[in-house]
Amino acid sequence: MKKLILVFYILGFVLISKPVAAQWTKLTTTVYPSIDLDDVYANGSKIIAVGTSFPDFLPHIFTSVDSGKTWDTAQVNPKGYFFKTIAFKDNDTGYIAGYGSITIWVRTTDGGKTWAYYAQDMDNSGINDMVFLTDKIGYASGYAYNQFSSGQCYKTIDGGNNWTGIDKTNLGCLNTLPMDFIHFADPQIGYGHSDFLGKAVITKTTDGGQSWSLLYTHSTSMVGFHFYNAMNGVMVDASGDVYKSTDGGANWTKSANSIPGANVLLSMAFQNQFNGVIVGDGGKIFKTTDGGNTWTQETAPAGITLLRVRFWGERAYAVGRGGYVLRSGVIPNRVSKAISLKDRLNIYPNPASGTLNISAYNGNYKKLDAKLIDMNGKVVRTAGDDNGFVKMDVATVPPGTYTISISADGHKGTDVITIAH
Repeated sequence: MKKLILVFYILGFVLISKPVAAQWTKLTTTVYPSIDLDDVYANGSKIIAVGTSFPDFLPHIFTSVDSGKTWDTAQVNPKGYFFKTIAFKDNDTGYIAGYGSITIWVRTTDGGKTWAYYAQDMDNSGINDMVFLTDKIGYASGYAYNQFSSGQCYKTIDGGNNWTGIDKTNLGCLNTLPMDFIHFADPQIGYGHSDFLGKAVITKTTDGGQSWSLLYTHSTSMVGFHFYNAMNGVMVDASGDVYKSTDGGANWTKSANSIPGANVLLSMAFQNQFNGVIVGDGGKIFKTTDGGNTWTQETAPAGITLLRVRFWGERAYAVGRGGYVLRSGVIPNRVSKAISLKDRLNIYPNPASGTLNISAYNGNYKKLDAKLIDMNGKVVRTAGDDNGFVKMDVATVPPGTYTISISADGHKGTDVITIAH
């Protein structure tokens, strides 16, 4: 093992089939009994996993540049900090975030070769999750002034150069609810997940993270949830029960059956609206290719506790205790031709009164062009953008029913929109 010492100043229905042939590869072969890896990033042959060793509370970075064949490990001083999450805004610039008694970030600008202390927030208690939607817009979720029992959401609009949190006086429901994990359907609509006092809570923002409201409370802990657009989502709880929502998460309908062994399932991730993976203790892994309607158990090395799973490209990566990193087989990121273009985009609100928003789910499309067409076939508004998010001003458009015609990277589709003032 090569050690690089870095010193910082601070830091549906559910049907379960029988297990199929092993499709997951254990990339790390050395066991590190004291190290928990909590998050992972992959890009081409590069894989970076982050975590912490116990009981010395020393942050660690595991890096491979040859698809996991060999690894370098970095033990990061000082002690007393947890590295919980990693995200890149582009191929070169990435961030690791976490906590001790304060919020911390470290940054790389050379693709992960070197990391340097970047920023801290002395007023808040830490970050647990982080995501970039574009090379400019990113979010981080975690804990506010009262660690683990109050929440915080940070946002950047300049690629991570500056992060702005919610003022303590404006936390709203986050004043008493932590923010463990976040998921954004687009730059405006996002969902927060926290397990608190034995109950799972989903919070929601519709203004890009500036304010959050309590959306849904579940009676048991939650493995995770995923929204493939602003209205449609899937959720799995700690009992293995699968739920679907078609109204943006306000209500959930339970599917008929459950996933066995759910008491050891710990993390869920989706690649698109179809392909998802759940991982947990004992090497338990389940995969869906139909949006959570059916799940297949996949075999993986036994005896490994997997704490987090992420999709990067056409593979899923899972990390966990003992410093293990696992990689799935290829999972093609294809969208069924049976799904119309409008189902791959968020078009909201409908009815609209002032602004109509159109965004590509999870960055699937970049160049968007939209036309608002009245019942006589006249184009009354146009809007476009190259970053996968369009705002169309409809404040002065007469009330009525209109057709919205959209081109997304050359793919075309239509929907019906109501304007109501």
